[in-house]
Amino acid sequence: MARVPTQRKQSGEDMQGLLNNLHDWELSFKDKHKNIKSNLREDETGTQGVGKSRIPAAPYINYNPITHHLSEESSIDANSEKELGNELFKQKKFNEAIDCYSRSIALSPTAVAYANRAMAYLKIKRFQEAENDCTEALNLDDRYIKAYSRRSTARKQVGKLKESIEDVEFALRLEPQNQEIKKQHTEVKALYEKKTHKTSKQELKESVQDLAARAAALAKAEAAKSIAAPNSAYQFEVSWRGLAGDRTLQTQLLKVTSPATLPRIFKNALSAPMLMDIVRCVATFFIEDMNLAIRYLENLTKVPRFDMIIMCLSSSDKSELFKIWEEVFCKGAAEHTATLGALCFKYGLKQ
Repeated sequence: MARVPTQRKQSGEDMQGLLNNLHDWELSFKDKHKNIKSNLREDETGTQGVGKSRIPAAPYINYNPITHHLSEESSIDANSEKELGNELFKQKKFNEAIDCYSRSIALSPTAVAYANRAMAYLKIKRFQEAENDCTEALNLDDRYIKAYSRRSTARKQVGKLKESIEDVEFALRLEPQNQEIKKQHTEVKALYEKKTHKTSKQELKESVQDLAARAAALAKAEAAKSIAAPNSAYQFEVSWRGLAGDRTLQTQLLKVTSPATLPRIFKNALSAPMLMDIVRCVATFFIEDMNLAIRYLENLTKVPRFDMIIMCLSSSDKSELFKIWEEVFCKGAAEHTATLGALCFKYGLKQ
């Protein structure tokens, strides 16, 4: 009788040991699963809760001719996880349900498991994960109405109203008489139309404002063209008051009035308020054209009775004039230091 080689005998014993270990693991897994389901049933009656019990994750099994028979058992385990997730969902234990659905998907991904996990994500307001799971479900079954409906809900919550309508409309084409889908379609469509109306209204408002701004700019440009040099203090003051509130046009009026003509135009009619207005206007373009600005300041001092006008300035006007002089006229005008120093005395800013 031929003897069995020792090495082959040892290999057979190892393989048998592996099969025995796998069998023991299956029995242990089923016992723990049965205990958890039993706990869930007791929890529904208020006697005992499942707490944070977890079914141990099934080990990854490489394909092998000897262990291939376990593939059918793995499918059963995936379904058990999904059913357990459904039980937890009913008890509003959404995070635990998500864990079960995740294990089910890891064992055997199905459209139902993805869609169920999406519903649990919706309950805890994780809308992006819910949308992603619905997309995965539809990749597996592109006619799964619940996946379209739940993705529509998720997209609505993240502001994708147009995409949300597309999902619910497709679901409605699959089941035209589904009342729940009809209601969802009505709600999402109303939100989309409201948003569209609000956006259109805002765009119209901005368009009107833009049109008004352009019209005002055009009117200003036309008004600037029509500004003519005044011949008297009366003409100057009427034009100046007519342009009140628009410093640009007042500056234009001042610039068409030659600095040298100021003494002749105003004669004895220059008032303290008008003087302050002109000085403020000069300050707006002083940095751009210092030479022209200083010529206006110099020629104003040549208006008759200028020293009396300075004496009549109120304390607030004197404070403002001093501030303008220090912060505008004297700042960055080194080449005009001597001229501005002399003008300081005439404007009553130095004794």
